[in-house]
Amino acid sequence: MRKLKLVSIATMLVLAMMLTACNGTPSQGDGNKPSSSVKPSESDKQDSQLPSQSEDPSEPESQLPSQSEDPSESENPSEPLEDGWTRLTEDELKWFNEQFFNVDGNAIVNAFLNGTYTDVKDISMYDLFYDCPNQSEVEVTKAEKVLLEKKWEEIYTDIQKVPASYMDDMLSKYANIKLADSNKVELDMLVYLEDYDAYYSMHGDTHYTPVEVKSGVKDANGNVKLQYLYVEDELEYVVTLKAHENGYYFVSNVLAE
Repeated sequence: MRKLKLVSIATMLVLAMMLTACNGTPSQGDGNKPSSSVKPSESDKQDSQLPSQSEDPSEPESQLPSQSEDPSESENPSEPLEDGWTRLTEDELKWFNEQFFNVDGNAIVNAFLNGTYTDVKDISMYDLFYDCPNQSEVEVTKAEKVLLEKKWEEIYTDIQKVPASYMDDMLSKYANIKLADSNKVELDMLVYLEDYDAYYSMHGDTHYTPVEVKSGVKDANGNVKLQYLYVEDELEYVVTLKAHENGYYFVSNVLAE
C-alpha cells in the first residue's frame, strides 16, 4: 500500500511538470513590454519617428522675397519717397548729365543754371544770354558797330549779339514764357538796338560751366528735382524741371540746403 501511494505521488508530479512546460511562463501582468516577435503597428512607427528637415515648413530650402515686404527697406533706386516722389535711377541721372546738360553746341541749357531764382521769370537775362547764341551763327555789321561804339565809347573786345527773336525762342522752348512775360531781370545790362531788334554785350570770356547731376527725384507727372554740382564755384544746387511732351521747362534753381 505504501509503495502504491509513492507511485501515485510521483505520477502526479510528472503530470504537473508536463502541464507547466506546455503553458509557458506565467504572465507578469499588463506592465510587460511586447516581445520582440510582436510587430508594431503603422501608427506606432509614425509616432516614434522624428520629422525630417524636409518636412519642416518653417525651413524651406529657398524663398524669394515677398512683394509685401516694406519697400522702404529696399535698395532699389526707384523706391517711392515722401509726397509721391520717386528716386531717379542711375540711367536717368546719366541721361541728364550727358544728354540734357553738358551737350556740345547747346550751351543754353547749362546757361539756365548760371544764376539762382525761385521763379524762372526772375532769371537774369544777362547771365542767361552771356554766351548764347554762338556768335558764328549771327552777324554784327559795321553799321551796328558804329551804333554800339557810341553807346560804349570804345569796342575793345568781342561783341555778343542776341536777337530778341532768339531770346523768345529759347525762353519759350525751355521756360514756357516769352521775354515780355519775364521780369526782365538785368536786361538793362545789355545794350538794345531797336533798328536791329537785338541786345548786345561786350566781353572776351565765357560763363559756360559744366555741371554734375548727383541725385534726383521725379513725381507721377514726370516733373523732376535735380541736385547738381556747379563746377565753377563747387557748390551744389537744386533745379526743378516741369515735364511736357517734348522735354522739360525750367521752373526754379536754388542753392541746395
